[in-house]
Amino acid sequence: AYRIVLCGKGEEQASLERFVDKHKLHNKVTFTGFVSESEKADYLASADIAVFPSTGGESFGIVLIEAMASGASVVLGGDNSGYRSVMGERQEQLFDPHNSAAFSALLKTYIESEDARNAAYNWQQKFVEQFDVAVVGNKLLHIYKDAIAKKTKNDDN
Repeated sequence: AYRIVLCGKGEEQASLERFVDKHKLHNKVTFTGFVSESEKADYLASADIAVFPSTGGESFGIVLIEAMASGASVVLGGDNSGYRSVMGERQEQLFDPHNSAAFSALLKTYIESEDARNAAYNWQQKFVEQFDVAVVGNKLLHIYKDAIAKKTKNDDN
């Protein structure tokens, strides 16, 4: 059994809603509309496969990192430069959002293969550790300490 939850609003929503109506998929597909940050975290945490088909305009794939950190089992993203910058080691989790057949094949892989899902999840959980506030905070603290030390040394000369 599956359930598809489409969060947010976009240009394709009306078309997708008509598709769901035409194919009588109301019991399988839910449209949430806009979701708050707390709702977003809950939706991402509950996702077996979280899909972000953005076609561009993503300077950095923060939404992919949010999905991973929230505990989404598998995160798939549209192949754009921002998402590529995040998924560098896992290019196989990127797809051309204009190629439905290729996307379907990729989705099928992660639906049918527990090994593929586990490999993706394990990599994701390790990968997001570098974005933890304690890690980032310590890096920033060291940068500031080094800058202050250099300034103090230069002022003393």
